[in-house]
Amino acid sequence: RSVDFPTVAVEARFGETIARVAARRPHADLLLYSGSALQAFKGPSMGRRILFQYQVSPEFIVDTLSTVDELRGVRPWLRESEELDPGMQAQHVAEVNLADSAVCASSFTRRGLIAQGMAPENITVAPYGGPRPERIPDDAAAGPTCSMLFVGQGIARKGLHILVEAWRRAALKNATLTLVTSRHDPM
Repeated sequence: RSVDFPTVAVEARFGETIARVAARRPHADLLLYSGSALQAFKGPSMGRRILFQYQVSPEFIVDTLSTVDELRGVRPWLRESEELDPGMQAQHVAEVNLADSAVCASSFTRRGLIAQGMAPENITVAPYGGPRPERIPDDAAAGPTCSMLFVGQGIARKGLHILVEAWRRAALKNATLTLVTSRHDPM
């Protein structure tokens, strides 16, 4: 589904272009987005190969979701986009195997990289967003309005169903929850 990921052709073009540039500068370090790194990492570059891993492997997603007890009775969810393209698993494995180190945005992705064989000391987690507030004021929702925003995929592994249920139970007065999703599972 094109709304979830750039097409394989687009990512391959990025990778081919980066590989050509890297061939002209063999000592340059490479910091590349997963999905576009494979061709450049295979190339003649002698610099460091750092992977920005935005997502875990399809196999890790499927294995992890199959063990989450809270989701057993909530299925059937849409199949994960990563599951629908068998080439994604092979690409994930190849890129991780060729990378010297990785940067990712979550401990979940870090666990996936470790499961794929990357040494924990070669992985840096750099979370998206800003720092957590030290504490949320007790009267945060007592003002004239309370607006909350969720931005992400509306799929099982993102926990949107948990947020929606918590929101329903909280029954906040003068509050709105806005969901912005690239795709939204009907469940």
